[in-house]
Amino acid sequence: MLRWDITLVYLDDIIIYSKTFDKHVQHLDLVLDALQKANVKLNATKCSLARKQLDYLGFRITQEGIKPTTTNVKKTIDFPIPTSAKAAYSFVQMAQFYRRFIKDFASIAAPLNVFKTKNAKFEWTNECQKSFDTLKQKLSQYPLLAFYNDKSKLKLKINTDASNMGIGGVLHQVTSDGHLQPIQYLSRSLSKREQKYSVIEKECLAMVWCITKLRPYLYGREFTLITDHHPLCWLNKQSSKNGRLDRWSLQLQEYSFDIKHTPGSSNCVADCLSRYPLQQPDNVVEEQLEVMHGQINNISTAITSTFDSTKIQEQQQRDKRIKQLYDQLASGKQHQSYTLENGIVYKNLHRTNHMILKVPYVPTSMIEQLLQAYHNSPTAGHLGINKTWNKIRDRYFWPGMYNKIKQYVLSCTKCRQFKVDRTKPTGKLQPIEPPTGILNLMGLDFIGPVPSSSNGNKYILVCTDYLSRYAIT
Repeated sequence: MLRWDITLVYLDDIIIYSKTFDKHVQHLDLVLDALQKANVKLNATKCSLARKQLDYLGFRITQEGIKPTTTNVKKTIDFPIPTSAKAAYSFVQMAQFYRRFIKDFASIAAPLNVFKTKNAKFEWTNECQKSFDTLKQKLSQYPLLAFYNDKSKLKLKINTDASNMGIGGVLHQVTSDGHLQPIQYLSRSLSKREQKYSVIEKECLAMVWCITKLRPYLYGREFTLITDHHPLCWLNKQSSKNGRLDRWSLQLQEYSFDIKHTPGSSNCVADCLSRYPLQQPDNVVEEQLEVMHGQINNISTAITSTFDSTKIQEQQQRDKRIKQLYDQLASGKQHQSYTLENGIVYKNLHRTNHMILKVPYVPTSMIEQLLQAYHNSPTAGHLGINKTWNKIRDRYFWPGMYNKIKQYVLSCTKCRQFKVDRTKPTGKLQPIEPPTGILNLMGLDFIGPVPSSSNGNKYILVCTDYLSRYAIT
C-alpha cells in the first residue's frame, strides 16, 4: 500500500516527495516495492526521478512555491491579437487560469470581459490592447505563490476590503523575519442587491466571503484579519442590532481570529482587488439567507445575542464544574484538553491532520438555549440527530453532548408531529410449512402491464410449485 505521507496519487500519476535525497531514495524504494507487489508496470520514458522542481497540472512546483509553467506562459505570450469577440474572451479564459497569481487580475482584464456576453460587438480599443499586453507582461514574470505550511507556527494574515462594486482579499503567511508571503489573491464583484448594502455590511461581507473561500487554510488555525473599516473590530466580540451582521458573526464563530484595523492607504492590495473585482459574483451562502429577510433578521439577532462571548463568560463563572477548571487554568496550571483565553474556558478538540479546534465549554444553563437555536429555529430546519450533532460539534462542547442532542431531537414535538414515516408498513411474514406433495402448495407472481404481445397480452402470471420448483407461465 502506498503511504499518503510520502506520495500523492492523481489518476495514473504518482508524485513522491521527500525533504532530503537520502530520504527520497528510501521513499522511492517503498513505492516501487508496492507497485511491484501490485503487478503495476511503469513507462520508463514517462518517469522523472530526483527532481528539485516539477511541472504538474499546469503549475511548476519548486522548493520556494508554485508558479505558472513555462509552456503555458509561452502559449499565452504567443497568443495573437484577437480579431473577434470569441478570440478575445478565449484569451481572458486562458489567462484566468492563473488569476490567483496575479494581483489585481480583475481590473486588468476588465476591458476584455465585455466580450464574454453572447453576440457581443467586437471593437478592439486602446484599453483592450493595454489589458492584453499587461496580462502577458504579468504572466511573463512568472509570479510565485508560497506554500501553505500547516505544520509550522507561522502566522496567517488576511487583508480584506470592499468597494461599491466588489470585494477582495489576500492571504499572507508571515515568516520568522516578518516577511509576508502571498498564498492566494481573491476577489469578486457584488450583485446588484449587494451593491445596495451599507458600507459596514459590504466590509463585513468581504470578511465572510474571504474567510469562507479560504476555509481549507484557516479552519482550526489562529489568524489575524486586517480591515480598514474600524467599526468591524467588535464583530467577533459583541452583537449588534443589525440582523445581517449578527448572522455573519454567527457564521464566523467556528474560526479563531483577531480583527485589526489598518488605514486604507496601508491596505492597498485588498483595496485594489475590491475596486476591480472579477466580473461574475460567486454564489455565497449569504445569497441563500435573504429569503424571509425580516423574520431571519430577528431570529439571527436573538441567536447571536444569546451566545456572545460576554454571556458565555458570565454563565461559565456560575457553573461549578467549569469554574473549577477556570480557577486551575487561571492559576497557570497547564491542561491538555482545556485552555483559558479572554476569560473563557475552551475545549481542545483534536481533528484530522493534527488540527486542534478551540471551542467554548458550554455551561449547563445554556445547553437548552443552544439546542433550541440549532434545532428549533426557522433557520435550523429541525434536522435529525446526526445533522444537528455535526452542526454543533465543531462550535461548542459539553460532556455527553451527543446523547443530549439525541434526547433533545427525539423529544422534539414538531419533529414527532410532522416527520411521519411515509413508507408503507411491511407485510406480515409467517413461516410456510413445507408441502407434503407435488402441486399441494403453489406460489403466484403477477407482472404487468408490459408491452403487448402479438396476441394482445399485457400481463404475465407465474405459478411455481413449492416442492418441485416447477414453474408455469
